[in-house]
Amino acid sequence: MSHNKHKKPQDHQKKNDNTIKFTTQSGFKCKFDRKAFFDMRFLDAIVMMEDGGVKDEAKGVAMMRAVRFLLGEEQKDAFYLHIAEKNDGHVSVEAVSKELYEIIRYVGNDKKK
Repeated sequence: MSHNKHKKPQDHQKKNDNTIKFTTQSGFKCKFDRKAFFDMRFLDAIVMMEDGGVKDEAKGVAMMRAVRFLLGEEQKDAFYLHIAEKNDGHVSVEAVSKELYEIIRYVGNDKKK
């Protein structure tokens, strides 16, 4: 008699060790593939956000790309909704930036462990 006969379908799912789950201090819960965090397209967007020679409009576009690339479209929408709910309906660049950098710091610290 096989021991697998009584296992539930979810018991057979392969664990994805690349999935990062994180909750920001404000309470936004997200999960994303670690590979996305280390993808050059994400890193390019982050570098553009930090580049002192880049215009603010381009930095905003880079931030949108970084959020969308890391979280995906569905989580991005939930992320913006979360921020709006915490800020009287406004999704400010500062609030998005603060939360995004919190996620980045977490992954950076997690990688060092």
